[in-house]
Amino acid sequence: MDITQDEAWLSSANSELERCLHLARKARTPLVLAGLTAITLMGLPPPWNQDRDQLRVTVCASPQQQRSKQRDIRAIYWSLPFFTSTITCGDISMNIVDPVTACLQSLRDISKEEAVVLFDSLLARGANRKEVSKQDLECLINTNQRFVGKASARWALERCREGTDSPMESRLRIKLIQHHFPCPQVNYMIQHPQTGEIWLADLAYPELKIAIEYQGVRFHTSKESLKRDSRKSSALQGMKWNLIPVTSEDILDQTCWNRFTDTLESVIVAQSARYSVHCELDEV
Repeated sequence: MDITQDEAWLSSANSELERCLHLARKARTPLVLAGLTAITLMGLPPPWNQDRDQLRVTVCASPQQQRSKQRDIRAIYWSLPFFTSTITCGDISMNIVDPVTACLQSLRDISKEEAVVLFDSLLARGANRKEVSKQDLECLINTNQRFVGKASARWALERCREGTDSPMESRLRIKLIQHHFPCPQVNYMIQHPQTGEIWLADLAYPELKIAIEYQGVRFHTSKESLKRDSRKSSALQGMKWNLIPVTSEDILDQTCWNRFTDTLESVIVAQSARYSVHCELDEV
């Protein structure tokens, strides 16, 4: 995650927490924070283009509970089993649903592409999500019980990957697939044959020796990170890999995206001929 994203999350989480505490003081029973509210507080990646009233706090309620009359609260009913933990601030206590439940509840508000980003974040390298696995997600999603967003969940389950590093890398991978490129491998391990050094390519087409590296802010501005990037670039080039950098601007701006995809397509075609590998590019 970029340092700017860290700062943005902290600001958003603090603001959300203040809203929750304000509402909790007026509630007769402890709130069970859920959906996008829970995601914001947990530090999971905030979805793009979410269809949500930003001023409303999402809470979980059972069908037997009376719907809250507070206009700043949106209560959703959730029939699947879930766990909660407690947030205590002074004399105020609130409950919050587990990360997997929060993600599934959020599907009613976000696109299916952003559902992939959320699932990736649950399965990310080093993520402290109580050791959530893709199988855990599959078991919950394929239950016989219905829930809003189940079709999006199944779509996202097929496309999410374990061991990712950042939301932008996930968005890049999905965008490549949607533009008819083959699905790249995530954090592909490359070992130098002489030194034994191991490098991870953010996204890769190993059979074509193509590595795509997302250039985030945090990991590419310090002296140490620049030295590491330089060593990595030299090592991969020495092993005949094509290293293609990509930035957030390349993903967000259409002109930049077209330039990036033109470059990637050309490299794929050239490498396919070099290594006699058939790689289908359908109307890129």
